Amino acid sequence: MIVEDNLMNQKIASFFLEQAGYEYLIASNGQEAVDVITQGAQFDAVLMDCMMPVMDGITATRAIRQWESEQQTTPLPIIALTASVLEEDIKDCFDAGMNAYLPKPYKSHQLYDLFSSLDIV
Repeated sequence: MIVEDNLMNQKIASFFLEQAGYEYLIASNGQEAVDVITQGAQFDAVLMDCMMPVMDGITATRAIRQWESEQQTTPLPIIALTASVLEEDIKDCFDAGMNAYLPKPYKSHQLYDLFSSLDIV
């Protein structure tokens, strides 16, 4: 799942996923992502932008982790996508329950390497 409000960033992420043979769904804010996931949709991973309108990626990740805990489901790998390189912002991503961080802009091999390191097939 791609959770991203910026159309160009959506297109880049979707292109990279298509090139690797992945199917995906796009949500344009964190609330949409939470709604889709809590309705039972299954994903191998979530590419989560951190700064979005309606609900940001940090808040969405916390909501997803809370739901996973309540449902006793296996936590979904959530990868933070952000232009921020501030240590505090990166820490916030991990504190919210994200599994990895990928700074924007990123290259396809960086995404694929990250998938590999997280055992995402």
